[in-house]
Amino acid sequence: MPVLYFPEVAEYAPFIAALGDQGGVELRRAGGYVAASSAQEISIARAATGLGEAVWFGALVGGFAGRILQFDDQLLRVGD
Repeated sequence: MPVLYFPEVAEYAPFIAALGDQGGVELRRAGGYVAASSAQEISIARAATGLGEAVWFGALVGGFAGRILQFDDQLLRVGD
């Protein structure tokens, strides 16, 4: 099961909101972080977050579980 962890700070709120809008992604608080998990691949487009590259490329700073399938300037995909 892929999981993305985001520090619970304003800079990462757009990631959390965009993932929360997706079906099949569960969000839960975990000790100052928000964990986004799914039984399926997690995929998020940078356009859905409205973030600039500096914050976008910090998406994995909180950690993750799974395997990075794609991470470029437009898309982040994490799977099993």
